[in-house]
Amino acid sequence: MKGDLRLLRKRWWGFFVISPLFLLFALPIALISIDNLKTGNWVGALVEKDVLLLRKTQNVKKGDIVSFKTNMLIEESDRAKMTFIQKLTTPEGARKNLIKRVVAEPGDSLEIKDGKVTINGVVSKEDYAVKPTDGDVKIDKIPENMFFMMGDNRP
Repeated sequence: MKGDLRLLRKRWWGFFVISPLFLLFALPIALISIDNLKTGNWVGALVEKDVLLLRKTQNVKKGDIVSFKTNMLIEESDRAKMTFIQKLTTPEGARKNLIKRVVAEPGDSLEIKDGKVTINGVVSKEDYAVKPTDGDVKIDKIPENMFFMMGDNRP
């Protein structure tokens, strides 16, 4: 009987030590990520060198600010802007993360003309955009599982 009680105590001790460690380290890796802003392109919404705690989700909607990996590789000019810690933690040949705002969702039509962004025939009120958008773009329908994104500090 005493031996069973000691074994039970050992198991509970392990449970109470391992569970918090799992919650502290493993769970956040699956649910959140950490990124930092390397440029000043987000004047008004974010500040250069801000550290961002990002929630991983599949529920993305218009107006959300998202971070995503691209196929573009980090170049030497990008590394020159990094802090010492960033250089240590970013391997050579790593892909760039971009931070953008979702402007249009799957199924939306989009047109950019004369500095105005029109989504589904309605001119979008973009209080967050620093300047009007340059260039002309017309997309009849954003494909499924795709989003149209732009930064707030547009040329």
